[in-house]
Amino acid sequence: MAMAAFFPWLKIDDEIEFDDFNIVPAKSVTSANHGSKNSIDFVLKPYINHQGLPINEAVFLFLKIKDLFKDLDEGERAYLFLIAEILAFCSLSSRSYFGISNYCNRDNFTLIIQSFDGTNGFTVNTRRRDGHSISSYSGNTFSAKAPFHVDLNYTLFFDENLAKALFNAEKNMSENKWQNIYAAIFNYNHSNTDDYQISEQQELVMLLGAFQRLLDCSSAKADELAKAFLAKTIPSEEIKICISKKLSTKTHNYRSLREAWIKDAYALRGQYAHGKHKTQMHTYWNRQEHLLLGAFVFPLLLKIVLSKENFYEITDYDKTNINAFESLLDADIFNPPKDQKNSLDWEWNRILNNSYESKYAKEIVRVFLEKKGSQEQDNR
Repeated sequence: MAMAAFFPWLKIDDEIEFDDFNIVPAKSVTSANHGSKNSIDFVLKPYINHQGLPINEAVFLFLKIKDLFKDLDEGERAYLFLIAEILAFCSLSSRSYFGISNYCNRDNFTLIIQSFDGTNGFTVNTRRRDGHSISSYSGNTFSAKAPFHVDLNYTLFFDENLAKALFNAEKNMSENKWQNIYAAIFNYNHSNTDDYQISEQQELVMLLGAFQRLLDCSSAKADELAKAFLAKTIPSEEIKICISKKLSTKTHNYRSLREAWIKDAYALRGQYAHGKHKTQMHTYWNRQEHLLLGAFVFPLLLKIVLSKENFYEITDYDKTNINAFESLLDADIFNPPKDQKNSLDWEWNRILNNSYESKYAKEIVRVFLEKKGSQEQDNR
């Protein structure tokens, strides 16, 4: 039976090629190498948007060693799902918050591997606690509607250098290290679905699990996690505790905002992981703040881990975000500023914009001084 692998809730403008697979917009799947338009139309017809209309854009994923609609064995299907997780992660790591347009969640990257016969219908294999169930549907009776929490206007935007680094690591890193990284990516991705069926409590447990796996923590102790986190996320300048808005008036023994944050998040995670859906525990950051801050800093941490293994080179943009993290920790990120000027004017965006502007301003000064020094040398 024929098979098609595709993302029904995603769109791209042009084909993207990797070493052993291609990502292709549905509109481009018309050549002899990519299959027939009739098959594409047949496969996509049951997938409908929020208004109940058939989707007119989707993204197909195919391995270069296989024709698009050839049957896929278990190993090939597993690799396609791995590709989906890496693409999702590299897109989540590139998204913006508080009104900026390139926002997505994990469920934009729902990968469907659909069996079909081209004329009569579809076969759907679903999991059960006692095994699995296989159901057959005619082309006119099967349909799947886009989840409401998925933005169907989102166009794929991801960090290609990070994606290449991860695919390289998957092939060349030691098995144990790669399994830690992939488990961390999986947990991170699934803590970023925006699906109300997954509680924020569950998301925080998965998010902190991602940090633990990435940092290869051997115990459940907060000190081990904090020590590893602090050693890798070192900004060019720390906010002193004595002037911190979050901690300056509190009783604590923290050496930095970063230490306070990761231990605060881990303590809250512990409440939820042990079945307490509600907790009276005092925290410096609330659950929503922890989830957003963790979503921001985890990809930076993973890039640092990859760079230590020589799979990735930290960019100036990464460094700027690392340097901005403590300012984000110390800000009131969910309440609009008193002097808010427009819908994009939030403390989060102010801090990051100021960091980027400061970085570029320093670079301009550095280049200017280098040129000035060179000119003075030439004039001697």
